[in-house]
Amino acid sequence: MLHYTAMKIVLCGHVCIDVNTSEDATYTSWGSALMYMAHYFQDQLKIAPVLIAAHGRDFEQYAKGVTFLSTPENAHTLVYKNHTSNSRRLQQCEHVADSKPVSITAAVKDSVAQADIVSVAPLLPNFSAAYVSELLSSKKSKSLAVLLPQGYLRTVDHQGYVQPREFEEASAIIALFDMVILSEDDHPNCMQLARQWARQAPRAAIIVTQGSRGASLISADNVKPVVTEPVAENRIVDSVGCGDTFSAALMYSYFQGGDIIAAIQAGNAAARAKLFRVSPAAGL
Repeated sequence: MLHYTAMKIVLCGHVCIDVNTSEDATYTSWGSALMYMAHYFQDQLKIAPVLIAAHGRDFEQYAKGVTFLSTPENAHTLVYKNHTSNSRRLQQCEHVADSKPVSITAAVKDSVAQADIVSVAPLLPNFSAAYVSELLSSKKSKSLAVLLPQGYLRTVDHQGYVQPREFEEASAIIALFDMVILSEDDHPNCMQLARQWARQAPRAAIIVTQGSRGASLISADNVKPVVTEPVAENRIVDSVGCGDTFSAALMYSYFQGGDIIAAIQAGNAAARAKLFRVSPAAGL
């Protein structure tokens, strides 16, 4: 029997079902930063987070062992179909209309009010500034608010294909957070974008993850690299979920110690260790 710590973590955003097709295989599993972070907190840190995310009845088989605040309201969950060929990925999305943000009820506000860490990680840009502001309005002053903005940087066209998007709401949304974690894969000019965000919201710590190079802390006029020890390609077991593992370890370490560089180093170490483990979704 697992014994969980008393720390309270709330993860808000989207969950999804991933249908992955490549030259060698086709398989279906759960996906999303929320689910990977939830499994890291549970498996590695013995913390049971609460997820605030819309999901359908088709997700119940994947939700076992994970605590959702809301129950399924629809038949379908957000689906991402990833087609990979010759190292190029084409991504389609289904059930967008069923993936609206969870209504901010008294139960949601109470959950956020009790949390030590609140992370918002949407997969779609339908979390408005007004919604996020209301969501965080009941947050404790000493709690940590962390944004993973990937969903704001993409949209779904009328044919269901995922396309790049400008994060037009950035100045209003980023100012609501203590920390923002961006992957260099999320935007072609991520460093320039991160510096822009640092100017718009100087209170927030802006971190860019850079794969085998580690991560960098970004300010309006400076980039501070925090390197990691790279892993040879032939030693990597599974890289899926490394970025989300980094984020979870970083926010936990920062809340515990308040040292942003030490927290980034902890994130780097956790992401590196994840490379030697099969992702929990792979066993489905």
